[in-house]
Amino acid sequence: MKTYHLSVEHLLKEYPVGVGLVTVIREKSTPAADGRDVAINMFRELGPRLTAVLFVVTASGFAAAIQRSVISMVILASGQKGHFKVVSTLDDGLGWFAERVAPADSAVQFKVQLGTVIREFCHAERTYLGPPHP
Repeated sequence: MKTYHLSVEHLLKEYPVGVGLVTVIREKSTPAADGRDVAINMFRELGPRLTAVLFVVTASGFAAAIQRSVISMVILASGQKGHFKVVSTLDDGLGWFAERVAPADSAVQFKVQLGTVIREFCHAERTYLGPPHP
């Protein structure tokens, strides 16, 4: 969670007008209680400077319900609502995200291009054989 926070801070320094975040949450990923507290504090601090934040929960069934509940609790506890969204699939959220971060005349093209990049990244990360993430 600390690396995520540092990455978001760096992006906001590079792009002070605003940043959009898409976070894909894997099937077996649930933050510990201290990670939730860090996330709440991070979004309290940085959330107002973010243009749009999309969480894509890839789990299904009960695991997905738990993940969505944890994320929703973090969003509510941080005081951020309108520019945060939690969805089950990338396609469910890309239109919403594109409307908030792309110019109106290029939102459709942006949605398609971003979807392609995110899918390629997720595929590459799934097949990555290097050292485990900290």
